[in-house]
Parts: sequence; structure tokens; C-alpha cells
Amino acid sequence: MDFEEDIEKILLSRETEEAFFKRLCSHTSNFRSELLEYTNKRLDIHNEQKMNHEINKNVKEQLDDDLRNLESSLEKYLLQQKVLNKQISAGKESEENLKKDIEELKIKKEEYALNMVDLERELEENKKSMKKEHNAINMANGIYKEHLNIYIDFEEIDDHDNLKITFFYDKNQDKDSYYIECSNYDSTWKIFNIKPSLKEEHLREIQLDFNADYDIHDMTAFLCKIRYIFLKNYDCKRSLHNEKKV
Repeated sequence: MDFEEDIEKILLSRETEEAFFKRLCSHTSNFRSELLEYTNKRLDIHNEQKMNHEINKNVKEQLDDDLRNLESSLEKYLLQQKVLNKQISAGKESEENLKKDIEELKIKKEEYALNMVDLERELEENKKSMKKEHNAINMANGIYKEHLNIYIDFEEIDDHDNLKITFFYDKNQDKDSYYIECSNYDSTWKIFNIKPSLKEEHLREIQLDFNADYDIHDMTAFLCKIRYIFLKNYDCKRSLHNEKKV
């Protein structure tokens, strides 16, 4: 009733009515402004929430991708770590083997050094022995040439010496007949050629074996035997004399 009376009072006076409607319009306008502002705020909040939701969704997807990449990287790292540990273990084993090989090489080097000392001493002794032997051969050659009419040609080769011993040198200076050829391997002698070739019976007589090894005493005896065979059975002096006449 009061409201109706108020309305009646308002409507009874034009000024009151205009003032009322002004206030009503003002309140309505304020209400609309507040409603619009509230609506815009709610829309902004909604849009922001929607945007945040999209952002969060993208962030979540990115985080999921990062997590998967991290897990993959971790697996690769663990695998590399296993490989590295295995390589380190193999490296330690190789290092131990290398140390062992180095120690063995040191021992072998020392052995080689000692062997080299022995070989050098042996070589020096062999040189001295060969020098003495060469001097003896040269001296013997002079004696044989002067007293036995024998000439010795000496040729030194890598691991042995070759000798050509020519008989009746005063009439056989071309040294193309009545000779033997032999080799000396570390004081072991082999006879490999005789000219002129001996008959089987004469080979048996001097007991010559082309495959046998002889020492220096055997060779001395053999030279006497072969010289005797030449003189007795091959008429060497007459043959050489006739050759000189021709």
C-alpha cells in the first residue's frame, strides 16, 4: 500500500514524476553499466580461463614431450654409461696386458742384449780364428808352392770359403787341369770337383766320398793321395810337358 501511495504521490506531481523517472533512469543506467561491466568481467575471466586452459594444455603436452625426451635421453645415457663402463673395464684389462707385454719385451730385450754381447764376442773370436786360418793358408800356400809345387786359390764367400788347389804349378800355371776344388764351412771340408775326373777304382783307392765332411787332417792326407794318383795313373808330367811344347 505504501508503494502504491508513493506511486500515487509521484504521479500526482509532475515534478515528482520527472524526478522519479530521472532517478529510475539513472539507477537503470547504473544497473546496466554494472551488469555490462560484470558480464564483461565474467567474459574476460572465462576467456582467460579458456586461454589458460589452452596454455595449460599446450604446456602439459610440451611437458609430456619433454618427459618422453628426458626418459629417452636417460635411457641413452644409461646405455652409454654401460658401454663406457665396459670400455673402461676392457681398457684396464688391456692396460694390464700391455704392462705384461712391456715387461716381457724388457726381459726379451735384456736377453737379446746379452745374446748380442755373446754373438759379438763369438764374431770377434771367429774373425781372429779366420785371420789366423787365412794367414796359415797363405803361409801354407807359399810352402806348398815352393816345396810341393802346389798353388792354392782362395775365395771367401758369405758363410764359407772356396779353394782351388792346383798341382804341378811350375808347368801348370794356367791352372786348367790337375786340380781339386773344395769348400770350407767352419773348419769342415767338402770336395766337390776334381780335374781330370778320376776313375772309379782310383776313387775307391783314395776312399773319396763327395758327400762326406773332412777335417783339416783328412784334407792333408787327401792332398798327398790325390797327388800320388795323378803322378801314378794320369801321366801328368808328360801331359803337361806336351802341352807346353804345343
